[in-house]
Amino acid sequence: MLKDKYMLDSFVPGELLDLIFKENNFQLKLGSVAKKEVTIFFSDIRSFTTISENMAPEKLFRYLNNYFKLVAPIIRKYNGIIDKYIGDAILAIFLKPEDAVKASIEIEFKLGEYNKRIVKLGYPAVQIGIGIHTGDIMAGILGEKKRMEATVISDTVNLASRLEDLNKTYGSTIIISETVFNYLEVNSKNSYHIRFLDIVQVKGKHKSTLVYELYDFNPKEEVEKKDITKKSFQEGVHLFHNKKYEDAANLFHIVIQENPNDRVAVFYLHRTAHFLATGYSLVNSQSEKKFIWTDKYEIGVNSIDDQHKKLFDIINDLYWSTSNSCSRSFIEDVLQRLLVYTIAHFSVEEELMIRFKIPNYAHHRDEHEGFKEKIGTFFKAYKAGEQELSVEILDFLNNWLIHHTTGLDKSLGKYINATGEEVFY
Repeated sequence: MLKDKYMLDSFVPGELLDLIFKENNFQLKLGSVAKKEVTIFFSDIRSFTTISENMAPEKLFRYLNNYFKLVAPIIRKYNGIIDKYIGDAILAIFLKPEDAVKASIEIEFKLGEYNKRIVKLGYPAVQIGIGIHTGDIMAGILGEKKRMEATVISDTVNLASRLEDLNKTYGSTIIISETVFNYLEVNSKNSYHIRFLDIVQVKGKHKSTLVYELYDFNPKEEVEKKDITKKSFQEGVHLFHNKKYEDAANLFHIVIQENPNDRVAVFYLHRTAHFLATGYSLVNSQSEKKFIWTDKYEIGVNSIDDQHKKLFDIINDLYWSTSNSCSRSFIEDVLQRLLVYTIAHFSVEEELMIRFKIPNYAHHRDEHEGFKEKIGTFFKAYKAGEQELSVEILDFLNNWLIHHTTGLDKSLGKYINATGEEVFY
């Protein structure tokens, strides 16, 4: 068995094998597993798809390998174990949270210097996002007899990956979880530059988690400005979550006046501004929307078309909320808005059907009742923690509205327009 271990050591991290090896009576075989609390580091190159599409294969691999040569020694310097390279992403394991934090800061500093050199050679700068989370993992041997792999799996890995991805939303670079932050607060003798970022809910989890931005590697002037505005920024985030959007927006204005380059504050200002303007307009651009309204969905009755647009906007907000890991209470508010607005909208349509003596009124009303019942039942189950808001459920809501709008509602529009009367609601 020892021979097997040394053979594997050439292809997978020796430290990871040691962890599994010691927990399995010094034997390695398919199914060997070890459980341990570790800190997961997950990084990813920004806009890598665009970079890869505009670079020859040989040049792309050289670009990636040179980046890995820069980053890997830093991870090892702080006792990190590189579990795997996933395309342009790196999954690494640290036994101490602070080691992962130190490695991340140094990586960002070294990347700044590295980018100056490669840009002069005609390569695009390497911009990365990093997510760090501490928790239990299972390390083990996966696969089958002819293809085995030592790796780690757990919710800890999933959350670290999710935190890395959230950097794209906020405009941040390094996000750490609540567990990492708490460890640093209690155990670290060093002082790091960290600020509270948000409360997020990871897909498949009932419990929300606090997340924080780490910004030690920012230019010195930027760090100083973030430190000066930290209190106002964090208070603004808390006000936002307490739905005091106007007060939150005022504080984010103050932060941005002091530091116009604070991308996270700019993100929050846009977020609060849209809430103030529309209530739940979370999606800022057409490219971000799951559903895009076009003329083909219009029924020719302006007031009804406007109400349909608002319903689809709320559906878009739900897609946005789930993909950006908003808190459970936040998603509940959007769901309640959908339910309340749907009931009000259907009441308007049914009143019009009675007024204009629409022939298929009973069938139309039955479809309304069925949809309201489905939303109401799901809302109660979600609020009780008995069901999650999945993409499948959102697709059902979206597709039902599309089918209903382009079917029965189109017929309703034709009847109303044939009368020549104007409708105001």
